[in-house]
Amino acid sequence: MIRFLSRIVAELIWSDWQLVGTFETKAIVEEKYRTNQEYDAYIHCFESRWGTRYTRVKIYRPNYPDFGNYVLARRVRRSQLFQTKVYPWLNGRLDDDIPSFQKVEGGKWDFLKKLKGESAVVLNDDEK
Repeated sequence: MIRFLSRIVAELIWSDWQLVGTFETKAIVEEKYRTNQEYDAYIHCFESRWGTRYTRVKIYRPNYPDFGNYVLARRVRRSQLFQTKVYPWLNGRLDDDIPSFQKVEGGKWDFLKKLKGESAVVLNDDEK
């Protein structure tokens, strides 16, 4: 109990969040009088210095306000990508595609290499 309280106090005093991963998916909107539309949806994964994790779902729909995206975000959270990759990561499991806070903060993870399809782990000079 004291360990959890000290972690909560430490996070309130020294909160430092880092973007550790982004996943791209599609959000499908079913409309009554038109065909179904697909919009780009991005799942941003954040982790704190103390190990707390959360996600933010952003759906990019041109000419629509953002406050109507709550229902679509719920659909994205029910998708297979979120349920198989992001949800286990939220509950504390490690994932090869999502680095930890220490890897990103310390410069051991290179997002540009990850986008190119190469190994995203940056090696030190003595490790090469």
